[in-house]
Amino acid sequence: MNQHVGAKVGQASCLSSACAPKAFGASAWRRPDLTETGHPRGVTGKMPVLLWVARSASCKSTIQLILAPFGCALILCVSLLFATPALAESKKLYHWPLLKLTSYVGADFSEHPNGDLTAERAFYWGRVIGSDGLALSIRGMLPHLVEGGWQEPVYHDDGEKKFIFGKAREFQELYRRYGCNDSFLHVHAHPILDPAQTREQWRAAAVEGMKQRAELLRHAGLRRMLLDVEFSKMETVSNDPRFWYDLGRDIMQAMREAHPDILFGFYPGLTNWYLTLSEEEKRGDIPMTNPRHALYKGMYDARGKGNRLWNYEAWLYGACDRCVGGRESKYVWKLERHVKGITELHHQLLGDDIEFVFAKWDLGRSQPAPIFKHFKQPNYSAEMARRNYEVFVENPAVAAIAVWDDFGAWDDAGIYFLSFPDETQFAAWTNQVASLKFNGAYQRSVDTDEEYVQTVGDSLVEKMKLFDVFRNQTGEVHVRAKLATNFAEYVNVTKQVCGKDRLTIPLRDRAEFEWAERYKKQGFFPRQTLVKSKPGAQDYGSLKPEK
Repeated sequence: MNQHVGAKVGQASCLSSACAPKAFGASAWRRPDLTETGHPRGVTGKMPVLLWVARSASCKSTIQLILAPFGCALILCVSLLFATPALAESKKLYHWPLLKLTSYVGADFSEHPNGDLTAERAFYWGRVIGSDGLALSIRGMLPHLVEGGWQEPVYHDDGEKKFIFGKAREFQELYRRYGCNDSFLHVHAHPILDPAQTREQWRAAAVEGMKQRAELLRHAGLRRMLLDVEFSKMETVSNDPRFWYDLGRDIMQAMREAHPDILFGFYPGLTNWYLTLSEEEKRGDIPMTNPRHALYKGMYDARGKGNRLWNYEAWLYGACDRCVGGRESKYVWKLERHVKGITELHHQLLGDDIEFVFAKWDLGRSQPAPIFKHFKQPNYSAEMARRNYEVFVENPAVAAIAVWDDFGAWDDAGIYFLSFPDETQFAAWTNQVASLKFNGAYQRSVDTDEEYVQTVGDSLVEKMKLFDVFRNQTGEVHVRAKLATNFAEYVNVTKQVCGKDRLTIPLRDRAEFEWAERYKKQGFFPRQTLVKSKPGAQDYGSLKPEK
């Protein structure tokens, strides 16, 4: 059964087009009633909590947003619910790893001539991890694709087009065999204005670059694109909201011409921007002065009849439902309330036709960066993760669930590792590791008093237990962080809340059967039984849900 996420999320909602702010008009957000300490009345603690009451000028309803500032870094993608009747309440699951579609050398110095375009890698992400879609990037696939940014052309000639379009189609055709049917193209929005360019020349390049990306998606058999504007520095090109609104409109029109079925997504959302508004702005009507808001609104207004945008929503990345996130904090996170506030905020600022994919950052928060950049340990317990995802699954405002992989925290292979040309530079890195104090994550459930404390010993020996070190004969050293010892628990939690353990998974040949057997011994597929088919059957075997 398909679920339309643009439906009302509560009686307090005002989701008609009349309530949405006009392109450069007012959105009529009012200043909250706060105590002298900056907390809503009745709320105490060191973590400041901000209460906004949003009143629509054309609707009598009042929307309350209770938002606690939480620094989110980056992350995924939206979709419809499973169509299978038995799984009608399940939702799709998306991951954001760091995949490479061309050759590379792994952390253990093994060679991968086809990159991650192998059946074993596709089996891992589709069957073991259970992802319905993955982030796909064309960054670095050709010399001119430095960032994979929107202003960079995908191709200059037919040869480049054939190569990169072919790789994208090969990826989709391979990975969808293993359940990854709905991957998305991640596009950086780094509007680096070349000194030799005029603003209009840059603008034309961005429109053409996005149109070519829509062509690539259509050729590959994909629909979804995610524009990542987190570190975009849009003001380096223009501070004029009208410039960004018109650019958003023109980009969307160009993409729809190339790919009428394109589903365009944006990250991050507008919550953090709203929280930065001045007290004076909050007292009166808020015009559309923010470039990001204007860009999204231009894209939304040009989406076409019956089309929608989707929001990869990462504002709740590290929050745990009904938990406090620090020893001194008294603020209790309530994810359902935040989901309601965030969805209604975006409906007001943009419009009704938005789907929301709420993302979590379960593993690998860098502590401290950049030395522990490849850290893969949990940020909270597996049971806390389960409760978080259950809130999302049960909420009709959430279209799908996403996992921010921190590029490599859910992967024991691939290209995400540290590389040192010799022992001298490796030793310098270990000296830095030895000198650092690790600041671990903390969560406490107010319902069960369960306490999660992320700890790492102070000695270098204890810290290095988190890493595998590989050397080759030429003196190079590679360092890859180890997966969490209970990594399978987190994988199983996400798959179970999304209904993946209720699926029968075909194993087409002996290799797939042996992969499934190996991973099952490691603690994956706990609610599915490995069955070998009788001679003459179409498939070699299957993983069947336990009765």
